[in-house]
Amino acid sequence: MINRKLSRILGPVLGSMVFITSLSIGQVKVLADDKGNDNSVALKNAICHDYKDYSININKSVEQNGFKVTLDKVTGTKHNLNVVLKVESDKPIDKEKTEKFISEVTLGNSHSNNSCIWFDYLDDKSFIMHLNGKNHEDKEKFPEKGELRVDLALPNYKVNVGIDAYVDFSKSFKKMIQEKIATKIPEFNLVLDELESNVVGTRFKCSGTYDEKNNEEKDSVNSFLILKKGNIMYRLSSDGFWLSDGEVEGEYIANSATYDRIKDTNDLSIIPIVGHMSYEEMYNMYEKDKENIFNDKDKEILNNVKYKKSFEFSDGNKGEIYNIERKDNKIRVYCKGSTEKAGFLMASNMVMYDEPNKETESFNNTYDGSKYMSFYKNPNDELGYIVEFGNVKDNKLKEIHFDCTTSEIDKYEIGNEVEISK
Repeated sequence: MINRKLSRILGPVLGSMVFITSLSIGQVKVLADDKGNDNSVALKNAICHDYKDYSININKSVEQNGFKVTLDKVTGTKHNLNVVLKVESDKPIDKEKTEKFISEVTLGNSHSNNSCIWFDYLDDKSFIMHLNGKNHEDKEKFPEKGELRVDLALPNYKVNVGIDAYVDFSKSFKKMIQEKIATKIPEFNLVLDELESNVVGTRFKCSGTYDEKNNEEKDSVNSFLILKKGNIMYRLSSDGFWLSDGEVEGEYIANSATYDRIKDTNDLSIIPIVGHMSYEEMYNMYEKDKENIFNDKDKEILNNVKYKKSFEFSDGNKGEIYNIERKDNKIRVYCKGSTEKAGFLMASNMVMYDEPNKETESFNNTYDGSKYMSFYKNPNDELGYIVEFGNVKDNKLKEIHFDCTTSEIDKYEIGNEVEISK
């Protein structure tokens, strides 16, 4: 049962969990308009900085019991360690067995908590494993350079290996800002207390108090925040919240808002998106929509991007994708709604993946669109937005989706934009 006291704050976490578990994709209908072919000229003042990769390539392997484990690369900051492993087997892999694993990552005497772990399955015999973590102790910092140790055990396959490598994060450590702030978000009854921006994203620490009166309404798991830098926007997701003696503490993070895009705290603001949807409502929508995920009906392909042209909201408003550009390692998706709110929700809830596998009904998500996604107003269209996905290095077929809950436009409320204050 969801803790209603934290439902609004925990919304982005729970919503993401339901979305990932259900692999749900939004439904759409028809709306025609063929503008957008001449918009690129007006974008010169709205282009995001190119994504810069600060990961260190290791490519060091060990083999045991028919498995080959490769420490592929690692990215480090003062408070983050993101490790990428490649695991290969000489026989087909049982996913349930491999996902019952034990891992540990250390740098010098500092331990990573591996708080975010996921798998990208390449085929039936290999997968990529992401071990993203922070310091065990909040005030502890990882060393700038030193001996990295990654241990991985797959008990069901009698695999227990460790890989050592010397790493130097001097370049990435320089790309960081950390400042105390005091920005109130009254819609969430929260205060943003601290901002840290580095090469893996921008993180806000926040705090608040539990108000019995303001938290009596039903669960709201579809809430989130938008970080705005100038005219460029990034989606902030919850990275965990804790309630103790009526006091709330937690964090929000935007992986796509890296240091090279933020630079400083000037011209920064927050837009709260308040959701009014329960966990049960959200789950039921995903379950109902699940059958559409691998269905190509009504989908079109433009510049090797598959998408559904039109989107319909529950209140009768409509939206559409009316152009897609693919060049300079970027994909720009032009969308708009019949109202400002409709267009904004479409842009902020858009995702992009590599084309899913229709036979196995699974995602081979080697391209993480959320890591490179930003959006901004289209200067040539009053109701239009441009969603930009960066770091698209290959010409593989990509697929655009919307979170299906976006269609319930009355379940979303766009709050007041507030400037980041120190």
